[in-house]
Amino acid sequence: MMDATKTILCEDASFGPVVDRGCRGGFDFTVQFEELILAILPTAVFLLVSPFRAVALLRRRITASRSRVYVAKLVIVGVYTSLQFALLVEWAHTTLRSSVSVASTTLSLVSGLSLALLSHLEHARSIRPSFTIIIYLILTVLLDIVRVRTQWLLEDANGTAAILTASLIVKVVLLSLEAVEKRSLLVGSGREYPHESTSGPLSRGFFLWLNSLLVSGSRNVLSLTDIPAISEKLESRALAAGLSATWDNCNQKRRHALALATVLTFRRDILILIFPKLAYVALSLSQPFLIQEAVNFVQSSETRDNIGYGLIGGFALVYIGLAASTVFPLLREEAHTPFLGHSRLGVSPHL
Repeated sequence: MMDATKTILCEDASFGPVVDRGCRGGFDFTVQFEELILAILPTAVFLLVSPFRAVALLRRRITASRSRVYVAKLVIVGVYTSLQFALLVEWAHTTLRSSVSVASTTLSLVSGLSLALLSHLEHARSIRPSFTIIIYLILTVLLDIVRVRTQWLLEDANGTAAILTASLIVKVVLLSLEAVEKRSLLVGSGREYPHESTSGPLSRGFFLWLNSLLVSGSRNVLSLTDIPAISEKLESRALAAGLSATWDNCNQKRRHALALATVLTFRRDILILIFPKLAYVALSLSQPFLIQEAVNFVQSSETRDNIGYGLIGGFALVYIGLAASTVFPLLREEAHTPFLGHSRLGVSPHL
C-alpha cells in the first residue's frame, strides 16, 4: 500500500480523479485513477481487440518479406516487455503504489507479448502499417506522459519514474518503426496495390501519400496516367457483387427494400463512421465550457501556472480531436465512397 501520509494528503489510493489542492500543486490525477483509466483501460481494450485481428491476419497469405525494420520492431518490443517486467518488480518492492498498480503493470507485460505476435503478423500478412498497433501506441504514449509526470512528482519514486520514462521512450521508437511503410517489401501481387492502400494511418491521416502527386503536379502538367489508382476496395464490380447478394436474399417487395439492402451490405462501414461523428459532436459541445474556463482564468486575481498549462492542453486536445474525428472517416475509404462505386457500374440487371 501507499505511504499513509501521502495517502491522506494526496488521496492517491482513491479514484479521485484529481488530487487535493495541497498536493503536487493541486494539478494532477490520483495514482489510482491513472492506473485504472490511463493504463488498464486502453491496454484491456487492446488485448480484447488483438486476438480478433490476429485471427483475421492468419487467414491471409504472406505479402511482405522480412527486413531490418522487422527485426528492429521485435527487438524494441522485447525491450519494452523487459521494462514492464522490471516495473512489475519495482512495484512489488515500493510502498508508493495503488491497489491496482501491480495489475496494471501485469496487463502491460501481457500487452508486450501480444504486441510481439501482432507486429509479426501485421508485418508479414498486411500490405500497410498496422492501424491497431499505431492507434494503441499513439494513445498510450499520450496517456503515459501524464503517468510519468506524476511519478516524477512523487517523492521516493525515482526508480518507478525512471522505468516508466524508459518505457515511454521505447514506445515512441516502436511507433516510429511501426509507421514505416512496406511497399518496397511487398512480394507477388502486393506491389500492384495503389499507393493509398499501402499507406499507414499516419500517412493517410496527414495525406502524406499525396505529396508525390502534388510535387509532380507543381512541376509538370498531369495526365490520366499520372493519377494513382483508387483502392481495390472501391472497385465497382466487387461492391456490386456484395449488394447483389444481399438484394437477392431480401424481401424485394417491402417498402424501402433497396435502401435497407444497401444499409445491410455496408453495415460495418456505416457503424465505423458513427463513433468519430459522436466524438466530433462531444468535442464541439465541450468548446463553450472550455472557453468559459479560460475567461474565468483570465479574470481571476489568483494566477496559477498549472491551470494555464491545463487550459492549453485542453484546447490542444479538443481541436486536435476535432481534426482527428474529421479525418478518421477518410482513413476508411471503403466506408465513405462505396455508393460512388455502385453508381459507376450498377448493381444487377434486375435492380
